[in-house]
Amino acid sequence: MVNNISAINIIFENGDNIVLDSKDLKDFCISNIDKEGNEIPYESTVIKNKLYANFMLLNVNKTIESYKLNRLKERNDIVEIMIIFNNQKYLNFTICSNANPFTTIYNNEYEHVYENENSLGLLLSKYNIKYQENLFI
Repeated sequence: MVNNISAINIIFENGDNIVLDSKDLKDFCISNIDKEGNEIPYESTVIKNKLYANFMLLNVNKTIESYKLNRLKERNDIVEIMIIFNNQKYLNFTICSNANPFTTIYNNEYEHVYENENSLGLLLSKYNIKYQENLFI
């Protein structure tokens, strides 16, 4: 899926964001799934032109700037993903979260980071995906 993507803008709860260029991406998938892992239609949100996704897989090269790498690893607070395509069109997705917005620290326990020598993998899902680590090998 990364062939048609120009960049991915990752937006955090506090309004910060980082942009990953297509050269930084190894793999990317965003979807809405049911308990069995079957894909189901995206849900519209109350905001026009924004969809809801409860599954995201992002695998990036570790050659990205260290501040981007560290920001992805340090906190579990991604709330939105904007996919920018090569034709300059884009799609916004609200990401599933179990974080309490009324606490001082926003922590989405659905966000999981996997790291090896060459890449950083990020999996976000409200379901317990079997063999999560294997998705990033």
